[in-house]
Amino acid sequence: MNNSIKKPKYKVGDYVRISREKQIFEKGYTWNWSEEIFKIVQVIPHAVPVYRLEDLHKDSIEGTFYEMELQKVTKPEAFKIAYIVRSKGTKGKRQHLVHWRGYPKKSRSWIFDKDLV
Repeated sequence: MNNSIKKPKYKVGDYVRISREKQIFEKGYTWNWSEEIFKIVQVIPHAVPVYRLEDLHKDSIEGTFYEMELQKVTKPEAFKIAYIVRSKGTKGKRQHLVHWRGYPKKSRSWIFDKDLV
């Protein structure tokens, strides 16, 4: 029996997506990975390393993840908007509460008109 510890593929600070299981009637062309991006906060060395994650709001994600469940990504400069929840303000100082595509409700945020792309 070989008790060697495998070198981790990812390191603390890397950004990743999590694999997602397709639902029973989902087609093959749908996403295999979460749209939400997470950050690795701990690498736990074992024969097969596992990882602890947090979301971009620094909330811990429950459980640990194997390498094959993670896909390394670069943190994007811009995020895609799913829809605008509501707007407020006057012309020139108008803000929108946006729901980001692939992210939970807690990730909604207010952005100015000028920051919409």
